[in-house]
Amino acid sequence: MKPRIHIPELADNGRRAYRLKVNEDDPIWVEIQGMSVHLEDLSETGIAFFAEADLSLQCYPVRLKFQINDRAFSFDCSLQLVRQVNELWCGDLSGLSEFEHRMLSQFVTWCQTRAIRRDRMKT
Repeated sequence: MKPRIHIPELADNGRRAYRLKVNEDDPIWVEIQGMSVHLEDLSETGIAFFAEADLSLQCYPVRLKFQINDRAFSFDCSLQLVRQVNELWCGDLSGLSEFEHRMLSQFVTWCQTRAIRRDRMKT
């Protein structure tokens, strides 16, 4: 009989997708209830952002607009606020189709590729 292995240091952190630190030149725009916000980071399942307005509800309508090369995308979904740390808000995205999830994941990968190329050019 094989021994059971338990590694307590690897507790689930709740993340379900890679989190991308959004760069100023990444072609993505987010509107929460019609208000533009400054996106801090992004994953296929959620966002972190700075908003000037006070957000008092639990759930908000969101529009994501982004571009991969010459293809533009615009998706409507919902944002469930999870927490606030000072001025930074964090939330989970819901209501995206399988295609929309796939395109958002592809956007994250595309931005990573651009960042790697940018870093290589600096050295």
